[in-house]
Amino acid sequence: MQTCPACDLSLPDLNQYCSNCGHRLAAPTPSTVNAIEKPSSGDCEWLYPAGAFISGLITFFSSWIYCTVTYGFLFGFGLGWIPSFILAAIVGSLWPLIALAVMAFVVFLMLSSK
Repeated sequence: MQTCPACDLSLPDLNQYCSNCGHRLAAPTPSTVNAIEKPSSGDCEWLYPAGAFISGLITFFSSWIYCTVTYGFLFGFGLGWIPSFILAAIVGSLWPLIALAVMAFVVFLMLSSK
């Protein structure tokens, strides 16, 4: 906290001007600036992109194979990559939700089989 020299009002360290009288306050100290930096998100910054890449890759190739088997070589292999890419992009961006749904489904199957 800092105090305004004109009106003696106690203000947060980040204020540049007094909210009561408008007097210019001292610049924030480097320790104050360091205290408001964005905290580090830790060592898991690679998790979402890696999961998106892996799930997108699996989805792309499995749906491309499905298109090839279902629609033949010309349409399935030749043009099947287009819907496969769209589906892979959707699954890649939503992979945490899809992973939770798959895990919930597996737990449901395990509990219902008893």
